[in-house]
Amino acid sequence: MHLGKLFERSVENCAELEMVTNGEYRATYREEQARTQRLAAAMKAVGVQKNDRVAFVDTNRYEFFEILFATVSLGAVFVPINYRTKEKELEYMLDRVDIKMAFVGERYYPMVQQVKRNVPTLESVVLFEGDHEGALLYKDLLKCGVQRKLSHEGTEDDLAVLLFTSGTTSRPKPVMLTHQAVYNFLNVYPSSENLEQEVLLLHAPNFHVAGLLNAIIGIYKGVRFVLIPQFDAQLWLEQVHNEKCTRTFLTPTMMKHVLDHKDFDRYDLSSLKLVTYGSAPASITIIEETMHRFPETTDFAHAFGMTETMSTVTSLGPSDHKLTGTGEALEKQKKRLHSVGRPLPDVRIRICDEKGNELPPGKVGRVELLTSRTMDGYLGDEEATRQAFTSDGWFQSSDMGYLDEDGYLYIMGRSDELIIRGGENISPLEVEGVISRHPEVYEVSVIPVPSLEWGQEVMAIIVPKDKNNKPDAEAIIQHCRENMTSFKKPGYVTFVSELPRNSTGKILKNVLKEQYTVHH
Repeated sequence: MHLGKLFERSVENCAELEMVTNGEYRATYREEQARTQRLAAAMKAVGVQKNDRVAFVDTNRYEFFEILFATVSLGAVFVPINYRTKEKELEYMLDRVDIKMAFVGERYYPMVQQVKRNVPTLESVVLFEGDHEGALLYKDLLKCGVQRKLSHEGTEDDLAVLLFTSGTTSRPKPVMLTHQAVYNFLNVYPSSENLEQEVLLLHAPNFHVAGLLNAIIGIYKGVRFVLIPQFDAQLWLEQVHNEKCTRTFLTPTMMKHVLDHKDFDRYDLSSLKLVTYGSAPASITIIEETMHRFPETTDFAHAFGMTETMSTVTSLGPSDHKLTGTGEALEKQKKRLHSVGRPLPDVRIRICDEKGNELPPGKVGRVELLTSRTMDGYLGDEEATRQAFTSDGWFQSSDMGYLDEDGYLYIMGRSDELIIRGGENISPLEVEGVISRHPEVYEVSVIPVPSLEWGQEVMAIIVPKDKNNKPDAEAIIQHCRENMTSFKKPGYVTFVSELPRNSTGKILKNVLKEQYTVHH
């Protein structure tokens, strides 16, 4: 289905229901449709046509929905950009995909104007608010548009969205996703689940596949959106409390910030029905603490996915988070919390060795996926696209993992992050899991550093719970000896006040590798 038609269908079903609020602005589905129609007409009037690329550079705001659906209705391609991008990378991204029009927040407007001269395709820059001489303001653009029914140019096989990969291990690549690829995921979403006027607290970055997908699922199901520009624990707690939010998405880092907030116990979170978490490896300690401190009526689900597959490919559902057994059954349930769940109905997963041979359950190899919503490829990069797929059409992820006998997937780390110490493969995630259970450890990242003796050595970079009283490094190593195979223990342990992260909470291991490789 064309995404523009999806929006129109939701308006028909939910016309007078509130669609979105940020605490100040409120609008119904019908009111947002009218604004979207005017915007589409205005964009067409200034020259936006089929296949043109339209960028969005700002934190979450209600105009995001209007721009997304106005853009795709014209047959143009929506391109949300990481608002934390620096000038040179922003220039690269805008130029890489031939952006024609950009909608920009005031904070980022000077930088966009600066790089505009080196992006020859960029004709129009629209400012949401502010006082910049000669700027085209969003409110003025809307006034130029005549309200008329959206046209829905193109077909479901046309390109709808370009999403850049996170760039944590290499330069960001633009992923091509069609209308149909996006809609195929919605078909998998449980049709029996009536979400109409559920309240979705949306704060995940709009340029991230999780943020975009939550927005589209919400429209598809007719939810009421409560927007936070970007995650802030105080705002998150306030909005859940004030707006009675029922659903939200959190990364493990966000969970930690919410739990650590000094006024956590003052807020009423009883409205929360479901918390979905993902986007970064999750410490079981954090998950169990969150489950314990959130209301008993709140369910939890772990979603694992990637940009190239339009987000979620496996899910560890609410039933997997109910620790109700005893003895061996309870231990099995707890072990499953270390997994990312089982494949969704439209996904097939296999684990393969470096020669492409499929491996049996329990054996670690590359995670490969087959689904109808895989990307069309990386824009303008045939070689990277070719390398991403096997000869029989399976997508080759960068993740290493294994399937258990029941089909649960366990991720052991990225293929380019495995530590090879004296010829033995060591999963950083496994070591991190052991260290994170030490009572004095707040969080940890494990990386390889060069070693004359072993080729690579294991290094643990730890944020202690008490930053004024660091644990003993040897005590950490001894803890690892007692809880895992000895050769996997870290050879080096260092302590820091915080770990570098990208905007979705992923630890930037490439930054850590650059920093610590110099010293070893």
